Amino acid sequence: MQSSKSVLRVVCLVTVAAMLSAVAASAASASPVWEFNGTVLVGSEAVSGSALSSSFTIPGATTSCANVQLLMKIVNVAGAGKGEVIEFPLSGCTAGPSCTVNSIEAERLPWPAHAVTVAGKNYVVIEKIQIGILYGGALCALAGSPVTIKGTAGGLYENSTSTLIFNKASFTATGTALKVGASAIEWDAIFPMEAFGAHSGEALEIS
Repeated sequence: MQSSKSVLRVVCLVTVAAMLSAVAASAASASPVWEFNGTVLVGSEAVSGSALSSSFTIPGATTSCANVQLLMKIVNVAGAGKGEVIEFPLSGCTAGPSCTVNSIEAERLPWPAHAVTVAGKNYVVIEKIQIGILYGGALCALAGSPVTIKGTAGGLYENSTSTLIFNKASFTATGTALKVGASAIEWDAIFPMEAFGAHSGEALEIS
């Protein structure tokens, strides 16, 4: 009798543990939605952000760009914030100390994106990123051959300022990575986001 009670107790504990694990996993992968001024977005909207700063830490040619524009089309689908990057122009880019940036361009657009909540914070994850760069410079080790940045980037979204922030911490939190060849690189960028469609002038939020 005592043995049966012990077995039952173990089964109950295992069941509870499994349930808690499922709840935790669900919370970690929750899909928030896009909102404007606290109201859930219905239909689609176009949003854009001009980077306050942006740099790719590529070994031998850390590349900073004075002008980077992130243009997205966003929509809520089945209770989840989705979207796609439709334009990503970069200009005024430099690389040091020995390299020049002859050309840099976003490739294979659009890039799919989605909102996600991790540990109580909201993020925007952009997938299938591809950026082609051609460097120059007599002493630049990367000159002459195309360099391609590929991967997925997760950025922290701050509702209070409608700002999307990409950095090492946001990549770690979302389990994302950008690479040049087999080497992982860092991307630091800050994008204040705003709508330029029907919701122009309203605060873009994720909740």
